[in-house]
Amino acid sequence: MSIIEVTENLKNLFETEIFPNVIKNRFDLLSQSGSNAVGGGVRLFKALEPYDTVYIPVFIKNNIAEVGLYMRTLNSNVFNEFIEFLFETNKNIEALHFLHTPNKLDYIKPATHWHIDLPSTIEEFDKRISSKLRYNTKWYPKKINKEIGEYSVKKISKTEITPDIVNLYLKWKYNTYGFKYDAKKYLQDFGVTTAYVLRVESQILAIGFTCETNDKDVYFENFSFDVKYHKYSLGMVLYYHIIKDLIENKKQRFYLLGGNYDYKQKFNGIATETYTGYVYRNKNLVKHCYMLKNWINNLNVSKEKKKVLSRFFRIFIFNKCYQKIFDGY
Repeated sequence: MSIIEVTENLKNLFETEIFPNVIKNRFDLLSQSGSNAVGGGVRLFKALEPYDTVYIPVFIKNNIAEVGLYMRTLNSNVFNEFIEFLFETNKNIEALHFLHTPNKLDYIKPATHWHIDLPSTIEEFDKRISSKLRYNTKWYPKKINKEIGEYSVKKISKTEITPDIVNLYLKWKYNTYGFKYDAKKYLQDFGVTTAYVLRVESQILAIGFTCETNDKDVYFENFSFDVKYHKYSLGMVLYYHIIKDLIENKKQRFYLLGGNYDYKQKFNGIATETYTGYVYRNKNLVKHCYMLKNWINNLNVSKEKKKVLSRFFRIFIFNKCYQKIFDGY
């Protein structure tokens, strides 16, 4: 097998040869300017195998490279050879980061990724969910209409998403999860292409964002709602509406990322064992860092004391990339 960097026809290759063609693998779309754009920190590699050609996007920033193998399985030999190739040909790179890749990463515990294979009709979809959930998808909309007011859901393209929608969404996210982000950059940085806004008259009650990069697959960025109305299951109502809209528009797969959220499983979610984490250049240093981390984990002391020990040992790891090993306390 051989690996080469592709430098021509990049726009077309990103659009046609990346699999799955979803925003988490489309580094060329996550920002259209500066070091994130094609020709900046984004590069494309081609791995040649006897019976296949694999295109792998990479985004290099400083000494860390994001590798676009989200939900993409490679032959283990190809995967390991590609890692060695990146380190060998890019001496500045100290670590490679992978997001929800099915390819096994040393020292990293597997985590569940969710997606939905969308059928051709909502009736087929409904047959696969539980009778209780099927009932709730009809009952809660009626409850909202009766007790709050007649609701509607508007689908809005990126160019028509107004700042007040983004600001309200981020306000809810901050209040519930402490998530903060620059409202002006959010849509571009996360690759949002579509908003779904649930309203009663002029009042917005729930907002959801999706990312579409082709005519078959959709990535679910996130959603939030006004917690004052939590008893109306606004999140479920909006989420089900989004699924119906995707099915009506002939979408085939809905990518949901990870997390142990009930809605991801109950709405016909399919679980895949994946790995998220770093692969480092200095294998010997990594080995000793993880030995030390495991020693800390096995100590019969409080979580707070483990955190203090972790911070202490980080001081002696001069390369910040490797300090990440001690995160998570």
